Amino acid sequence: GIVAAGMLYALDHHVPRLAEDHQRAAQLAAALAQLPGLEVSPSDTNIVFLRYLRGPAAELADRLRERGVLVSQGGDRLRACTHLGITDRGLERAIEVFSQVLRA
Repeated sequence: GIVAAGMLYALDHHVPRLAEDHQRAAQLAAALAQLPGLEVSPSDTNIVFLRYLRGPAAELADRLRERGVLVSQGGDRLRACTHLGITDRGLERAIEVFSQVLRA
């Protein structure tokens, strides 16, 4: 139904721009790999998997959320995704927030 319609629309209109999401994810992974306290597992998709090495992953997710950066958290891992709504400025902002939180 509704979910399938959204997916069909995306396939018809957004596949060519997926490379932008993948590039932004690679940029995010490279920047986060330079920060202390993270283990970064980059991929060839729009998803970057992270492990927070200084405490519970949920703690880092909460601190990021307080500053407007949303990541998914499950167990000891975090997941950051780039998508249509993430601009270059948004990517820069996310990297800034990660840096502030991890260096605090």
